[in-house]
Amino acid sequence: MANNYLQFSFALKLKSKKEKAWCLDHLTFLSKIHEECDRMQIDPTEHPRSDEYEKFIEDYNLYGDEDDLSFRCDVKDGAVYIDSGESGDADHAAIFAQKFLASFDSDDGIGFSYSVTCDKLRVDEFGGGAFFITKDEMKHINVYDWIDERRRDHVNKFKERKK
Repeated sequence: MANNYLQFSFALKLKSKKEKAWCLDHLTFLSKIHEECDRMQIDPTEHPRSDEYEKFIEDYNLYGDEDDLSFRCDVKDGAVYIDSGESGDADHAAIFAQKFLASFDSDDGIGFSYSVTCDKLRVDEFGGGAFFITKDEMKHINVYDWIDERRRDHVNKFKERKK
C-alpha cells in the first residue's frame, strides 16, 4: 500500500490585533462548538450557534468524516503560518485565506503552491498546483489539468495539419 501526501506552507501577515483575534476565533470555532455540544449533550445542529456552524461546514465542505479544518496554523510574530503538516487540504487553507481577506476588505492577494507526493514511485501519483486568492476570487491550477490542456492542444495541432 502506498501513502499519498499533499503538502503546502504559507503565511498571512497580520496587520492588527483585530486580525489576529479573527484568526484565533475562526480557527477554534469548530472545536469550541464540539466541546460545548459534548458538555450540553446536544447535537451541533441544536446548538444556539447552529446557523453559524452549518455555514462553516458548508463553506469548507466538511461533510462525511471530516470534522475539522485539514491544515495547521501557528499565530506568532505578526503572522499566521499555515501548513499541511504531514498531509492537508489545500482547498481548506485557500478558503480560510479568502475568508480572512474578505473579513477585512483587504486588497491584498495571497498565493501559495502545494505538492502531491507518494512514498512509492507510482505513475501519476505525483503533482501539485497553486492558488492565487483575493477577497473576491480564487484562482487554482493543478499540474494534471495543465498536462491535459497541453495534450489536447498537441492533438488538435495535428488534426489541423491533416485537414
